[in-house]
Amino acid sequence: MGLESIFKLSVILNLIDNLTSPAQNAFGGVMKTGAMLTGAGAQLTQALTAPVTASFDTKNAIAELSSLGVTELKLLEDAA
Repeated sequence: MGLESIFKLSVILNLIDNLTSPAQNAFGGVMKTGAMLTGAGAQLTQALTAPVTASFDTKNAIAELSSLGVTELKLLEDAA
């Protein structure tokens, strides 16, 4: 291999390095953004389903009290 071939090879490798480095950094940024959005989505889902979960928990508790013979369920449900 002559010096000219080595020089051409080093230019090509340098070009490849310069092109792939920003792409790798951009992909890392996309991964971080995706992780942040996933976390935000999970928190939003939890916040939106909390009232529904509370309603189901209340209904289950009232059903359990009813099975134990408690009769004043409307007062308990209004309080909940």
